[in-house]
Amino acid sequence: MSKQVYISVPATNFIRRDFYKRIGEIVSELGYEPYISHLHTTLAKNPDVTPKDAYAIYKKKIQSSCLVIANAGRHSLDVGIELEIAASSGIPIIMLYEHTAKVSKLVRGLPSVKANISYQNDKVALSYLKEQIRKINP
Repeated sequence: MSKQVYISVPATNFIRRDFYKRIGEIVSELGYEPYISHLHTTLAKNPDVTPKDAYAIYKKKIQSSCLVIANAGRHSLDVGIELEIAASSGIPIIMLYEHTAKVSKLVRGLPSVKANISYQNDKVALSYLKEQIRKINP
């Protein structure tokens, strides 16, 4: 079984880079291999990668993961597609979003969602995240 955890973040509006890196560190501390989608791959900057290739690459990465952690608080088509790939593949999902974010019922209702973490600050979010990863034990 894979020990990879796919961390889904908006491709555009990628302003929380340090927060996402900290999520990756927590994933590593718990014995998993983090894959932060837009830190590990530079598909947008690679002219040889077609849009269909990019979809296939990310889909394969998601489907080979044991867990998806997603920033659902920033509207992003990329994150939505990644969540649906995970859900249709039966991969557990943990969603993180700021307490002021409006996350739709459709997204929160995905069958693979094991935890919704609404938070007011990063420290609390990371603490809850660690707790949920241990609880889910992917």
